[in-house]
Amino acid sequence: MASEAVNLTFKSRDFVHLHLHTDYSLLQSAIQLKPLARKLAEHDMQACAITDYGNMYGAVSFYNTLKYAGFRPILGYEAFIACGSRLEHSPNFPAGELPFYHLVLLAENFEGYKNLVHLASKAFTEGLYHRPRIDLELLAANSKGLIGLSAGSRGAISHFIKNGNVERAISEAGRFEDIFGKGRFYLEVQDHKSEDTELVAKIADLAGRCDLPLVAANDCHYLER
Repeated sequence: MASEAVNLTFKSRDFVHLHLHTDYSLLQSAIQLKPLARKLAEHDMQACAITDYGNMYGAVSFYNTLKYAGFRPILGYEAFIACGSRLEHSPNFPAGELPFYHLVLLAENFEGYKNLVHLASKAFTEGLYHRPRIDLELLAANSKGLIGLSAGSRGAISHFIKNGNVERAISEAGRFEDIFGKGRFYLEVQDHKSEDTELVAKIADLAGRCDLPLVAANDCHYLER
């Protein structure tokens, strides 16, 4: 039997990957589950999330693999949020918008996991248009037990910050906080390339203005640099 992960003790400076894609992010990531578990052990990490693009195909295998290896698995999903209704299957969208935005969803408990499964299913059966999409209406109706991350540079908030529309970024942040609840929506910062430095500073400033928490993530697609 694997050692149980429920009684793990985290130190104040421990880092946990909360934005990570496995090879179930088809044609996107090369991270396989068993090598991932070995890499977590190599770096003395105690927990890790799975946030594959638009699907939860790997959730059960990920959970079992990490649990058996003694880690705390965190089940998640990187959703595609339609800029309008998920029911609209049209190439037209308003000026200044993208057809969809990224949003990382993490399950806090079993209710959150069931909501993730429901959202992922509806994204395919109702929202599929180039991507399996959900919308804010569906998310708001199925947000219990979920924690939201703004998903870095491809999220709605970063998009409007980069376009100089700070007021719209603030509005979007408020909408997500209303959906998830106070303290349950995080502004995500990533430091992958030189141009991210300015965006990180602007997101941090927005977090202060909106009284929102920050989270550092790495948007992993590979085990090695």
